[in-house]
Amino acid sequence: MAIAAMTKDQGAATAVKPAVRSIEHLSFRCFDPEETRHFYEDILGLELCAAIPTEVDADGRKVKALHMLFGMTGGGFVGFYHVPGDPRPDIYKPLDGMDLHVGMKVSSEADWKRWQERLTEAGVEFAGPLDHDFVISVYFPDPNGVMLEFTYEVDRHEEIMAGEAVNAHSALEAWTGRTGSAAA
Repeated sequence: MAIAAMTKDQGAATAVKPAVRSIEHLSFRCFDPEETRHFYEDILGLELCAAIPTEVDADGRKVKALHMLFGMTGGGFVGFYHVPGDPRPDIYKPLDGMDLHVGMKVSSEADWKRWQERLTEAGVEFAGPLDHDFVISVYFPDPNGVMLEFTYEVDRHEEIMAGEAVNAHSALEAWTGRTGSAAA
């Protein structure tokens, strides 16, 4: 499926939008840099690729921060900013997995099962497995309250997603019609 070529025909000429290639990084706050490093590097096995002391403009105030980036084998980073003494915002209180989470794809069902074993050995509680038809997932929090997901694609993943793409707009329209959740 070529995302760059996908357009929505509204009865008028449509323009091809430039493609978003991938997520380069996601960034969150962290409240203990060493605890965060331990979790992402020692438990999850992501490489600490950068720890950059910086000064940022945070809502009109200059603050000193540490920006850490952890690399994933498929490319991209999970990043964290640490600002000493900053309070923990409400967004980092425990949330439902549907509210906000970072889904990370693993190579196979066997690797996914090894990740469950590794999380258990590290004392990290997780929810799941959850069968989403096209992927199977487990969800777990990091030390900062960021909800994470490990997922693997089922054998029919491409076939399922191709079928869903054909019906995505009509399924969305039917959903908003049933639930009354269309924008005013």
